[in-house]
Amino acid sequence: MSRSLRTLAAIQAISIFRLLGAVLFTALAFQNVPPALLCGVYVVAAISDLLDGFVARKLAATSFAGGILDLISDKSLTVVSLLYAAAKGVPLFPLAIIGTRELISLGLRMVMVDGRALWPTSRWFGGTMTAVLWGNTFVVILRGPDKAVTSIAVGIFWGCAVVSFLDLARRLFSIRRHITRALAEEAEPD
Repeated sequence: MSRSLRTLAAIQAISIFRLLGAVLFTALAFQNVPPALLCGVYVVAAISDLLDGFVARKLAATSFAGGILDLISDKSLTVVSLLYAAAKGVPLFPLAIIGTRELISLGLRMVMVDGRALWPTSRWFGGTMTAVLWGNTFVVILRGPDKAVTSIAVGIFWGCAVVSFLDLARRLFSIRRHITRALAEEAEPD
């Protein structure tokens, strides 16, 4: 196996590790485990997101499959975070808005129109939202199994829901224009 293939495999292994971390977090979250263990699993999974992206960019070792695996792993940890927050008392409505945007973005990032992704990745927006959501979930985990979610944590989830909704609306409006133009060009006779 060439060095570049080994590098790609290692980066993809980090993304798979995050996906498995999300599954392990889910398996442990509703068991009688020490909060420190739950926090440790969650933090390691979250840090793997920083690690695989950094390594991929630093070594210029990216692939389409690796990008998709990274997206699926990120969204899995986000959805698990939202489910955990719901179980800890965060209202479902803001979590549903955030989750809906996450799933729509995952699907539309894989659609190409005129050789470009229909929903291009915004590392700044995505990184900021992910940091806020995962950080807020980490705070909820730290509160322990017997403590109610704080109004600050709920407010942060609501804020993320508003931002997610506005971003979703803006992007869907933009996507509608691209699809309409592409369909019109396709319908034109040669």
